[in-house]
Amino acid sequence: MSSVWWVNQGITYNRAVPGGYLWAPSEASNGRPMSHWETMREVQPGDTVIHYANSNVRALSTVTAAATQTTQPDPTLGSVWADNGYLVRVAPVVLDQHVPLDQLPGRVPDAGPFDRNGEPARV
Repeated sequence: MSSVWWVNQGITYNRAVPGGYLWAPSEASNGRPMSHWETMREVQPGDTVIHYANSNVRALSTVTAAATQTTQPDPTLGSVWADNGYLVRVAPVVLDQHVPLDQLPGRVPDAGPFDRNGEPARV
């Protein structure tokens, strides 16, 4: 059974989506792993990724390869994150029309997009 993953992207969106990848550091600047980055190891080929950036759902991807540990693929980020992390290969489709959060069906304002069961988040 495939999974659906929601990915919040800011400065990484413009490089990662055209490059066909997701990347997350393996640890925060304090040396501790972050659970939302660690879940990259659970992503599997055939899974779907929803790319959220700049207040909109902007693209959908199908995962083509499971996570591997590698160095940061975007040299323009400099020292924003650690150099080592998890890379997942994806086949993205950029949406012709971006979808703002408030237009997602069933979503409660000021709540996360979805809960762990894929249901709209509730406050």
